[in-house]
Amino acid sequence: MQKPFEYDPEENVLRFKDKSSAILLASMLTKGKFGDYLDDHLITNKVLAGLLKELSKADNHPPNNRDQSSPGFSKDFLFALGGNIARNGHYHGFWQMTREQQIDFIQEVVAAPHTFLPQELEVIFDAIDSDVHFARELAKDAQGFSFDPRIEASARKSDS
Repeated sequence: MQKPFEYDPEENVLRFKDKSSAILLASMLTKGKFGDYLDDHLITNKVLAGLLKELSKADNHPPNNRDQSSPGFSKDFLFALGGNIARNGHYHGFWQMTREQQIDFIQEVVAAPHTFLPQELEVIFDAIDSDVHFARELAKDAQGFSFDPRIEASARKSDS
């Protein structure tokens, strides 16, 4: 059996033996990124985004060649993705970006190797706005709450 790729440690380069090996790796990485569980580290990873874009060049049907009239992602998936971006935005500077930079980040990093249609971006931003709204409501409702570890410890002692 032929090895699908070869790693050259001196050059720090991964060489694919044929096109199908690159397509296989791209498929596995894409499934890992967009699978059942949206992994925070994979969704917003710029290195993975770049790798997926490069690997998708090996495919004769790259993911960006889809019908622009029909969304390729479900609303539920896009909403979950937006929630993930909102909850982890502080890790990658999302909240310091302008709206244009946020769109670029979502298109270039989060969507890679795909691109989102305008209506898909709208759903993602609706989800982000929704998460921010709920976080603000929670913060407002919890304003008077104060956690005192001494009170918690004494409550545990009285329960014993």
